[in-house]
Amino acid sequence: MLRSFVFCLCIFLNIKIFAQEKESSVDKEVQPVAIFSMIFLEKYKSQSFFYAPWGNFEEENATIIEFSVGSGALSRNLIYYGSSPLRIYESKFNTNGEEEKKLIAAEFSFQAMDKKVLEYALVLISRKKDKLWQNFPIFFDKKSIPLGSYKITSQSSGKIFLMLGKNKFSLSKGESKIISTINEEGLRKMNLKGLVKMETGYEEIINESISCSPTKRGVLFLAYNGKESKVSSIIEFNKPIERSHGFNVPPLKITEE
Repeated sequence: MLRSFVFCLCIFLNIKIFAQEKESSVDKEVQPVAIFSMIFLEKYKSQSFFYAPWGNFEEENATIIEFSVGSGALSRNLIYYGSSPLRIYESKFNTNGEEEKKLIAAEFSFQAMDKKVLEYALVLISRKKDKLWQNFPIFFDKKSIPLGSYKITSQSSGKIFLMLGKNKFSLSKGESKIISTINEEGLRKMNLKGLVKMETGYEEIINESISCSPTKRGVLFLAYNGKESKVSSIIEFNKPIERSHGFNVPPLKITEE
C-alpha cells in the first residue's frame, strides 16, 4: 500500500514539475523563428483559420490558435516557433453545419536563419475547390521597410513616372523603390501621381491620396494594362509583439488532473 502511494506521489510531482517547466518556458520569451501576417487579395472576403505556433498541429493537446483574415488590412501577426513549412488550417463542415475536422488550407515554406527572425506578409490569392490557397509571400521586415515608409512596386508592362510628395522617380515592371513619407511639414497625407508616356505626350494614370504616419509602413502595388490602373496596398501599423497571436505560448496546453 505504501509503495503504491509513493509511486502515485512521484507521478503527481513529475506532472507538477513538467507543468511548471512549461510555464516557466513561456516567461523566458523564446525567440520565434518567423513572424507572419496574412491578407486576402479579393475584396470583402473574410475567413477564420487555425495554426499551431510550434508547428505541431497534429500533436495531442497542442496549442491551437484561431485567427481571422480579411481583405482590408493585414491580419494580426502570427508568431511561429516551428520548422518550415508553416501550415494554416480551416474547418470542414458537414451538411448540418457541424465541424467534421480541420484541413490544411495553405502552407508556406521558408528557409530559417540563425539568430534572425523572418517577417513575411502572405497574400492569399486564389484556390480551386478543395485545394490549398495559393499565396504570394512578401518579405516584410522593419529593416527593409521602416516605419513611415512605403515600398512601391510596379506591376505594369511599361515604365511609370511617379511623384510622391517631393520624390520623383520611375519604375519599370518588377522594379521597386522604398520612399519615406515622414516629412517636416507633418502632413498626414501625400499625393501619389503616376504618368505614362504616350505618342501625344504624358498621360496621368494614377492620382491617389496616400496616408502618412511614422507608425505605419506598407507596400503599394501599381498596375496598369494600357487602359486601367490600380493601386493595391498592404499596410501595417506599429504594434507591440505582445499583441501578436502565439506570443510566448507553450507547445502544449498543460492540464492537471
